Amino acid sequence: MDPWAWGWEAVGALGTTIAVLVATLAIGIQTRWVRRTLGSQTYQLLLAQFDGILDWMRSTPGLYHAVFIDEATDLTRTGPDRELVNLAMARLFDWYESVAVQHQHYKVLPDAIASHWGQLLSQDLQRKPIRHYWIMNRQYYQPILQRWVDDLRQQSGP
Repeated sequence: MDPWAWGWEAVGALGTTIAVLVATLAIGIQTRWVRRTLGSQTYQLLLAQFDGILDWMRSTPGLYHAVFIDEATDLTRTGPDRELVNLAMARLFDWYESVAVQHQHYKVLPDAIASHWGQLLSQDLQRKPIRHYWIMNRQYYQPILQRWVDDLRQQSGP
C-alpha cells in the first residue's frame, strides 16, 4: 500500500470527524435556541391567557370580588351568580392546569417561573371560595395539577 494513500485516508477520516463534531455542536445550539423560543412563547401565551381571565372577571360586575376578595362567597347556593363564579373558578384552574402541564409534562417552563405561579396558586387556595371549588372539582383536572396542589397544600398547611 502506498504510504501517501494511507496518509490521505487519515486526513479524510479526521476531516469527517471534525465535520461530525461541528454538525453535532450546531444541532445542540439550534435545539437550545428552539427550546428557549418555545419557552418564551409559552410564557407569553400563559400571561396573555391569565390577563384575559382577569380582564373578564373585572369586566363582569362583582365577579372578581366574589372570586378573590369575598370570603363569604357561597358556592353551594343556586342561580346565575353561582354559575358565573363557578365558571370563573374553572377558567382559573384550567389556567393553572396549563401551567402545570407545560412545566411538568412538556418541560417548557423553567422551575423559577413555575415556582412563582405555584406561590400564586398557594395564595389562591388560602381563599375559602377557591379552596372550596378545588375540593369539589379536583377530580376533573389532570393528575399533574392534583399533585401540584397537594404538594402546595402540604407545604402551606390545610
